[in-house]
Amino acid sequence: MPCTLKLYVEYRKLGRRGFQDICDEVMSVAEKNGLGVVGELDMSGTLRAKGFTFPYMRIFLLCNAAYANKFLSAVPEMASILPCHLSITAREDVVEIAASPLSYLTRGMELGDDVKAMVEAADAKMKAVVDQLAS
Repeated sequence: MPCTLKLYVEYRKLGRRGFQDICDEVMSVAEKNGLGVVGELDMSGTLRAKGFTFPYMRIFLLCNAAYANKFLSAVPEMASILPCHLSITAREDVVEIAASPLSYLTRGMELGDDVKAMVEAADAKMKAVVDQLAS
């Protein structure tokens, strides 16, 4: 019997438009929310090039430079969880848009109040991006 571990630590919504349309809007929606796109990974393209069947998936790396500077200056260990990840995945007849909250990823870390406030602000920005892309 296969074992399935389900971790629901993402803020996830279903999109109302097609995969490519949503991907095409990431940069403008991110900028409207004070974030920049610093990278993009075409996971499906990479895996398909290696011979795997995989749903369309792109991962966008989003960042607010001022927040990143504050985070990394205060807690250099945060480098492994930055920048924020936004995934767009086509599954059958739906498109999922998801982001992992920094507040979840930093749980258990000793953060100053100013850094905690920025973590919450970054989470709010990422949630707004997901909400706007899903509408």
